[in-house]
Amino acid sequence: MRCDSFSEEVRIALVGKYVRITDAYASVNKALRHAAIHAKRKLIIEYVDAEYLEESTDPERIAGYNKAWDALRRSEYVIHLYGRGLCKWVSLGVCLGMQCAAVEFARNVLGIKHANSTEFDKALSDDEQVVIDMPEHDAANKGAGGTMRLGLRETVFLTDSCKLRKLYGARRVSERHRHRYEVNPEIVPKLSRAGLLFVGMGTDEKPTSVVADRRTQSSATLVQLAEVETQSNSSQEDLSETVEPVVDNNLLTKIEELCRRGGDGKKRTAIRMEMLELQGHPYFVGVQYHPEYLSHPLQPSPPFFGLVCAASNQLEGLLRGSKIPSPMTVLKSAENYSKGLTNGTLHATHSFVNKMGSLNEQVDEYEGLRSAGDAENTKMAAFEVTQTSD
Repeated sequence: MRCDSFSEEVRIALVGKYVRITDAYASVNKALRHAAIHAKRKLIIEYVDAEYLEESTDPERIAGYNKAWDALRRSEYVIHLYGRGLCKWVSLGVCLGMQCAAVEFARNVLGIKHANSTEFDKALSDDEQVVIDMPEHDAANKGAGGTMRLGLRETVFLTDSCKLRKLYGARRVSERHRHRYEVNPEIVPKLSRAGLLFVGMGTDEKPTSVVADRRTQSSATLVQLAEVETQSNSSQEDLSETVEPVVDNNLLTKIEELCRRGGDGKKRTAIRMEMLELQGHPYFVGVQYHPEYLSHPLQPSPPFFGLVCAASNQLEGLLRGSKIPSPMTVLKSAENYSKGLTNGTLHATHSFVNKMGSLNEQVDEYEGLRSAGDAENTKMAAFEVTQTSD
């Protein structure tokens, strides 16, 4: 099936600061399109300027305010690179979007009225600093041009019982970063106890002589603690049917211990909170990284694929394994088990996968005809599917 022939639509609102120049979010646009292709949906992106989501008494801004909120209401599914939490709407926060989600949660759930980021308010009290700058990336030590945490960084899952863990299918993942601020590790335990669970962590994995005096326990030790405990928990119970992050004592204890070992994040380098999920929400996810260079139509970025699947009511089936795998997934699996086999066997595998893809399309067509109640066409489609599968 051609990707431009999908009839079912999925409408995503992209909330950002620079949406007037859509190329500013090139990697996000591509990741969304890759995810939509994989989910067999026609993608419609509504670009929303985050600036106009704030209430204003300025007559010149009222039109922009109404337009921005109308776009959100039309979409019902949101990816925010810069913005606010939005009720039960399916939502993905990327980089600053994840940080804003933590700030909003601190204000509305923890009751910290003036919670904010030190990027926007330098006069915050310690309790109000939900997002802070990273000590080893400050301009005083590295200069104005070296103040960002850049490039490929590793993240380790703290639990197997979460949506992102199921979407990635791995305990460790590497994604690309570009940021100089992070969620304050001192407030992470409070946020997690209230239901905003930080399910993935990163570390200060690139030591330098400049920051050696600020480092805490080694990155390897922190990663080992997170991963070993996750493996231990996995062996104790079957998590194959568990896709909702659970606020249990083991996870909370692990989060508190990792944040304590990592330091306060202000004077000493701390661990990095890379992923969050809101408990009890269909899909409220935040990630600190970007989908740059790592998304493909046949292997879309997992957080973005999860967003599109949630928006099109396919996520639950995907996470529980009831959705038929794509031909590429079947092929990859088959080839992994076929090392050492003859070329003829591999060719047969490719042929089988292609045949399965064709069969799946005919089954989809058959289901559509059956739903329409066309008895004659349904009988013919069923016959053709039977003949193809023989």
